[in-house]
Amino acid sequence: MIKKPKYGRGKSFNPCIDCHLMMIKEAGKIMKKEGFDFIATGEVLGQRPMSQNANALKIIDKWSGLDGLIVRPLSAKLLPPTILGSGQYSISGKSREMQLKLAKKFKIKNYPSPAGGCI
Repeated sequence: MIKKPKYGRGKSFNPCIDCHLMMIKEAGKIMKKEGFDFIATGEVLGQRPMSQNANALKIIDKWSGLDGLIVRPLSAKLLPPTILGSGQYSISGKSREMQLKLAKKFKIKNYPSPAGGCI
């Protein structure tokens, strides 16, 4: 994956889509082993330019074998319906203003500071 990523590299030479796909596949194994119905992520459409755009998310859904079972609640209204339907939120882009409002609404206080890419 690191030497020749199938889907290219991000800005800092990181294999974003390939790495993301690998993590989702691992989550899928856990989901099946534990008997869960779906995977929920904190992904936001357009927040990460390489791995969280509509095309990258379609690739991940298809090649993970989990199409329809990956729930992205923060952007669900902007994405194809999943096992849970169309969702409630339509967050997109790099701003984290709405996520911070939701954290306050749900009284979530301990969360990591927003940060850039991986490598």
